[in-house]
Amino acid sequence: MWFFDAAISLFSTPTDEAHLQYFRMGVGLACLMKFAVWFTHGAWSRMAQGTFGRYDLECRLGARRAALVAAVYRPVLCIRVIAAALLVAGILPKAAAVVVLAGLLFELQYELRSNTVYLGMMVACMLVAGNLGEGFTVIHRMSDANTWAQFLVVLITIDLYWNSAWQKTRSTHFMSGLILAQYVDFTARAQERLRYREFYYPGVFLRLFGGGDETAVRRWRVIAVAVIVLEVALPIGLLTPALFPYAAAAGVVMHLAFMILLPRHLIGFSLGTVSSYIVFAQ
Repeated sequence: MWFFDAAISLFSTPTDEAHLQYFRMGVGLACLMKFAVWFTHGAWSRMAQGTFGRYDLECRLGARRAALVAAVYRPVLCIRVIAAALLVAGILPKAAAVVVLAGLLFELQYELRSNTVYLGMMVACMLVAGNLGEGFTVIHRMSDANTWAQFLVVLITIDLYWNSAWQKTRSTHFMSGLILAQYVDFTARAQERLRYREFYYPGVFLRLFGGGDETAVRRWRVIAVAVIVLEVALPIGLLTPALFPYAAAAGVVMHLAFMILLPRHLIGFSLGTVSSYIVFAQ
């Protein structure tokens, strides 16, 4: 596998430069979608004086630091959207990546999410790439210009999946299927009372997995185990040329399933993770 060859050769193994260029577009689009969502559901006024968001920020950071974050909150929302669009378009991609990364790090000041950390690490990997390409044109050329960056992307994504699987196996609540059954039952009941639409569960989905009863818990238990197995096997399949198409398809289906449960928060993360698949190939 090229992944191990790259490590042994101290990252001088030639890789296809186009893979990281496709990755740059995919992750840039993922960040663009994530950033665009922040303009909806009242987030524009999240840090206004008297809101819960401002109160929560002051409790965690203190009044002085919270005021500073609130003062630059809206300008940062706008600037990072522009930077993400430039990253997708390949216009000054490294400079755009720096601004996008700063925008993600800024978000962690008021909402700490592992999904945001992962996207930030993906963008950071681009900063050590030798050729991110320009525009929407990709160059299929074998060199070691992007080998180090490509290796880091793969390593981080492997850690993401295997760490996720490990954490799930340690959770009795998850392994039993109970937390998933409870989550779907609660959100299905609560979504009509929310100010903004957060979820949409098709009727057939609720008939099979809703209700929160023992039947639903048993079905979710099977899915919980299947997700863990898939998260462990997926990186191996992606690194194996003969299995890559099947592993990539399975990963896409898995992330689409995740988005059913939490669409607005996972759309950027799911697209960014799936975009890393092309970097596994060689």
